[in-house]
Amino acid sequence: MSEDEKSALQCKEGKYQIDFQKNKKGIIGFSIAVFLFLLLYFIPNIIPDMPVNQQRVLAVLAFTITNWITRPYMPALGAVWFIMLIWGLGLATDKEVLYGYGDTTPWFLYGGLTMALAVRETNLHKRISYFLLAKASASTSGVVIMQYLVHLVLAFMIPSTTARVTTTAPIAASQVEALGLPIKSRAGKMMMISIIMAPFLYTRISLTGGTTQITAWGILKEAGYELSWLFWASIMVFPCVVGAAIMFVLLWFLFRPEKPQIEGVKEGMGKKEAQKVLKDIAQTELKKLGKMKKSEKKVAVIIVCAIILWCTDKIHGLSPDLIGIGLAPVLSTPVIGVLKAREAFRRINWSNVVFVGAALSIGQVTEKSGVGKWLGGVLEPILNLGGSEITFLLLLLVLGFIGRLLLRSGAACAAVLLVPMVNLAQSLGYHATLVGVMFPLILAGIFIYQHTYGIVCYDYGAFEEPDFIKASFMRYIALIIAICAAYYIYWPIIGAV
Repeated sequence: MSEDEKSALQCKEGKYQIDFQKNKKGIIGFSIAVFLFLLLYFIPNIIPDMPVNQQRVLAVLAFTITNWITRPYMPALGAVWFIMLIWGLGLATDKEVLYGYGDTTPWFLYGGLTMALAVRETNLHKRISYFLLAKASASTSGVVIMQYLVHLVLAFMIPSTTARVTTTAPIAASQVEALGLPIKSRAGKMMMISIIMAPFLYTRISLTGGTTQITAWGILKEAGYELSWLFWASIMVFPCVVGAAIMFVLLWFLFRPEKPQIEGVKEGMGKKEAQKVLKDIAQTELKKLGKMKKSEKKVAVIIVCAIILWCTDKIHGLSPDLIGIGLAPVLSTPVIGVLKAREAFRRINWSNVVFVGAALSIGQVTEKSGVGKWLGGVLEPILNLGGSEITFLLLLLVLGFIGRLLLRSGAACAAVLLVPMVNLAQSLGYHATLVGVMFPLILAGIFIYQHTYGIVCYDYGAFEEPDFIKASFMRYIALIIAICAAYYIYWPIIGAV
């Protein structure tokens, strides 16, 4: 049978139907993007009092955002299309459209991704996870609290939340089993949902904890706000840790998890027996990993040294991005590092690096063209409803909610919204730095599809979509309380407000 005949047979059997449906959605989304672009580009004065060139930049931005929403292709490609169209149509200079790639921010991300690769390659993250879980108390609350602690530690090592959750989800599922409870129990729901909620908060503490933070940091730098790694962490540690604690309490009352039920354990002895079971599970996994290898020790030392350098930048004067970029060659250098340079270079997710560079260019172009100022003017009546900085910060949660409904990528939200938000905060006399640092924290979606790492946990069958939505609203309550507490109690102490 020829290849054409095989293809025809496969089509008859319906094997290409799913791909066709995906392409069909992509074609519809791309068609809408093209329609909006043509409408805004060729018909002047659709937006009153907007100059023609500014409206044309908005046309390209609308084309890009629509493609990000409908996803006919990967977001990084959409961002590069923005650069090509703006440049090709003469709406910005080559220096403006390539601004992001001349900045250090994308290479800062490259260093962070290399660090994460080294941690995963050596299984250092698994060793830390099982070591800490071996210390957990034999209660549902004890296990969940230890999971929170695991994610807090790993947030400083692995900038990918998905990678951390993929590692800890099977561990959490085994912990539920060790407690003698089914995965669909209330305890199972709380534990698996907590693995999604806790990383969202802890990721925001570290500047190197995710693509969104690094993008926001780069945009702040464009606006003239140079932030150290330590200052970023000092601003975010209070609302994130306090928010996590409040969220733990709220989720506890929402799900009311059962007590451990270990078969064959006498009444009053369950806790000790469960403790032994939990410890045995962790110890078994640690034995599989063997003794701590030389490569693990190297990675641990390099990461600790990087964190020390980030925390002492005022003493030695090295910028956070230079230290972050330096991680890549150090970890890939023979004898010193643990990665083969060519292999590491191939395995890095370069689409994230490309996207961050393009996002900075988008911010530069929208600001220079005046589109950013126009967006700020559109959003000002909403964000300044209360007429105070704290209401402005809280209303950012609404903006983040809408942004995440439309765009699954936090970095994409930052590329579109953060420049006008920083400019608007400046014009109102608010702390623009605080707005920029807080921006990654406001992007809390309520649906499971908005969190790639959430789908990993969802596949275990512990909870349903309504459970996650209710838990997400608990997260919003925790964030509101934590932000208010930080604004009135903590941030004035460190000079952030």
